[in-house]
Amino acid sequence: MADALVLPACVDARAAAGIWRELGARVPPAIDFAAVREIDSAGVALVAALRRRHLAVGGRDSAGTRAFPLLNVPDRFAQLCAAHRIDKELLP
Repeated sequence: MADALVLPACVDARAAAGIWRELGARVPPAIDFAAVREIDSAGVALVAALRRRHLAVGGRDSAGTRAFPLLNVPDRFAQLCAAHRIDKELLP
């Protein structure tokens, strides 16, 4: 997906902070996990915050729905979401 935020191989607290600073007020239309090999709870918090920001600005996908596409999501992300009782709508 064009303009999707492509996450790095390791999404930990340091990477999440850098991504947050780099994005500034920009809201990506989607997040691509294709390169992710490691992700921790800071990565989950980053994705959740970006999803909230996307919905707050009325973000829409190509079909016009308020979805926030997550692409190539690793199993570890779903496991962390479940462990932290993250909103099931964040899961693909």
